[in-house]
Amino acid sequence: MTNIQISSDLFPSIPDGVEAQWLPILLSPISGSLERLVVGVVASNEAGFHIEIANQLSRLDCFYGPQAEVLRFAIEVTQKHLEEDFSRRGMEAIIQPSAPLASIEFGQPRGGEGESLREIAQSWMASISSLYGDQPKEVDLDISPESERRKSAADRLPALVMSHVMMRNLNLTKNFREDLASGKTARGRGADVLIDYSGDFLVANFSTLQAGKISPAVRSIKTRLWDLKVDRDRELEVNDGDCRNHELIIQLPSKNDPQISERQHGNLASAYAELEDQADEVSLRLRSFPSVEMIGDHVLRAEAA
Repeated sequence: MTNIQISSDLFPSIPDGVEAQWLPILLSPISGSLERLVVGVVASNEAGFHIEIANQLSRLDCFYGPQAEVLRFAIEVTQKHLEEDFSRRGMEAIIQPSAPLASIEFGQPRGGEGESLREIAQSWMASISSLYGDQPKEVDLDISPESERRKSAADRLPALVMSHVMMRNLNLTKNFREDLASGKTARGRGADVLIDYSGDFLVANFSTLQAGKISPAVRSIKTRLWDLKVDRDRELEVNDGDCRNHELIIQLPSKNDPQISERQHGNLASAYAELEDQADEVSLRLRSFPSVEMIGDHVLRAEAA
């Protein structure tokens, strides 16, 4: 019998390839159900990590209707949480992954090889997720946190609240974002957070929910909500489970505002109710007031406690 020698050249390794561990991110869309959806893949090695998120989340609308928006928010929160967690813990985060929500689980980490961490994550997403394809990512998930924070920083509400507060208690001015006093626009890097007010008893972000710009306002508010969650979680970790009150405070037109139609009031109420549900998901307080003065007075009362 002739011995056949098989050359390793017939099965060449990937040139300049990388090896990594990867694990799937699983979402339970219905509480108590055994149903799971693969909504992302994390690939990580000693050099770094890449998180690939499902890019065809519009398919959720077909199955879950209005609930799909809540699921999308859960995915966004998870992505941002993992970016923070992997930046801090490295490979430990893939061995013992941390889920930010009860609806999120992880599969077992597995080994993989590819041209890059991105390529590994993308190839596995294409293989195992029905929510991933070749089409571009949806608009709502393609908006970077940096972009949303720049839009948030352009909101005049934090500066107006600061002006009201400083007229009554000048000492509290130091607790507001430094750029508000200078008039410059805050610009954060990917994993940075933007906090408008950080006092002795209260940490707060301020956002405006306008009748004519509900969708972009909701996206911005979600980012501000995430920033508060990150700041709250860091404080809990440092202070052994103790922290200040963290609140997202929204200026919302009054029901008696004659400039707002009944239909617009309904749309605002629906958007606010959705934001309340999402704030509850991350255990944060959402408040609304119709005027700058009322928001400023709330800050003053909180710091006088």
